Amino acid sequence: MSFDTCADVFPGATPIKTATVPASLKPLALCSDHFAVLYSQTSKTPLVVVERLNARQLKDAKGEERTNHFYADPRIPKGARAELSDYRGVQPAMDRGHQKYPVRTILNT
Repeated sequence: MSFDTCADVFPGATPIKTATVPASLKPLALCSDHFAVLYSQTSKTPLVVVERLNARQLKDAKGEERTNHFYADPRIPKGARAELSDYRGVQPAMDRGHQKYPVRTILNT
């Protein structure tokens, strides 16, 4: 379990050492084409998300519409990943696309 295959997305190409994360969080390193996620199989949430962006990427994304097509990551074991049913009835409502509370909720607490 490491970020060896996606070290280039981390600042200074120095990935997080997953061994430093408490074992109780059941950390899982996930590498994708353009980002990396340190995921907790205990809380079923990301602990850290790293994405390297540059000015061209930001310019290219301007005006792009959000699709809202979300799905459970099949790399995460079934019992350790959040499913859409986990979000039903949760208050305050979670933004499952970004796995965080909406900014308005944070500002109101």
